[in-house]
Amino acid sequence: MGDVLAGAGLFVAVSAAAAAMLWEASPRRSATMLIALALIPVLILADQWHSAEITDLRDHVARFVALGAVAVIAVGVLTALFRRRPVLLPLAVIAAVPFRVPIHAGGQEANLLIPLYLVIAGGVLATAWRQWEEHQGGPSAGGAPGGEIGEAASAGGAAGGGADRAPSASTAPSPPP
Repeated sequence: MGDVLAGAGLFVAVSAAAAAMLWEASPRRSATMLIALALIPVLILADQWHSAEITDLRDHVARFVALGAVAVIAVGVLTALFRRRPVLLPLAVIAAVPFRVPIHAGGQEANLLIPLYLVIAGGVLATAWRQWEEHQGGPSAGGAPGGEIGEAASAGGAAGGGADRAPSASTAPSPPP
């Protein structure tokens, strides 16, 4: 990939990620998250296209396709899991951080956090899905009252750590007789 094209792709991906962090929950935010999600793996693969690891995969098409299929299935499973239990996203991020895949890049060894990338992709898709449903007025499967996966994690979600939230009608004390 040419340097100009790689730079433009990186600029678009970073801009989309920044916009996703700054904008409130909306279809526009979901779109920017999905743009970043789609561009980052393409940019990494294009940058590493001539590395020994990727060249080996290119020479064995069946293995390349199988790895892609495993990644897509893993992201799909994680997306469904994070939709049903949003509080698991931060736990999955923490669990994935220690796992790295070594790759030779730019004359040096680098360690790609591929398991973490898969967890992030699942979280992005679950959040975009939830935001899309909320915008369409559809039901939001599982999660915190606000529908945001991040809100579920920061407010304690299903773990019961959300002391700053108002009690629901079923848990509110009844008035004295």
